[in-house]
Amino acid sequence: MTHEDAVREHTGEILVSPHFCYRVDLVHRRGRQPLSDYALASRLSYFLWSSAPDDELLEHAAAGRFAETRSFG
Repeated sequence: MTHEDAVREHTGEILVSPHFCYRVDLVHRRGRQPLSDYALASRLSYFLWSSAPDDELLEHAAAGRFAETRSFG
């Protein structure tokens, strides 16, 4: 396995992890709560670029496009 393959595999595991997509640090009566689009945009931006979300990413969050991608059925 090359270094690039290893990075690709682990990045995929991180992005699909419930600990990345859900706020597991906050316990609610209904269990895990999905992140808001803005919170997910922020996490993605800091994870990928170590910086705050740019205007384009914030526009996608405002349009609710991240919620569209989380529907599993």
